Amino acid sequence: MAPEITESSLPTLKPEPVAFLRTVQELGVRVSIDDFGTGYSSMSSLRNRRFDKIQIDRSLIQAIGGDAKSVVIIKSVGDLSSSIGMTTTGEGVETPAQPDSITANGCTQAPGSLFAAPMSKAAAREFILQNA
Repeated sequence: MAPEITESSLPTLKPEPVAFLRTVQELGVRVSIDDFGTGYSSMSSLRNRRFDKIQIDRSLIQAIGGDAKSVVIIKSVGDLSSSIGMTTTGEGVETPAQPDSITANGCTQAPGSLFAAPMSKAAAREFILQNA
């Protein structure tokens, strides 16, 4: 039986338990995420609640080019979203390669500082009027 970490506890893990889990894994012990899809980012909420969009965290977008697993996760979320009729946003686009990568992997929106820096409501209105 593998040690289990509930999904809802992942955001609260402090560095010490994380380091311990890595040490245990290096010894060959497999660690499981228990109740995946029912906690912090509940997949059942996609079925039970009315959402229009899934936003992919910028940490996954930022890892493009250096972490193949991030692209697999982005593609999986993009495929899932598309299959259930939802929009997918890849947050935090900062490099020229990121928009092509995330749109090729199912994201339908790609906001970020590559396109425009964060701005006030007035500045955003002016930006939209100038670029419409």
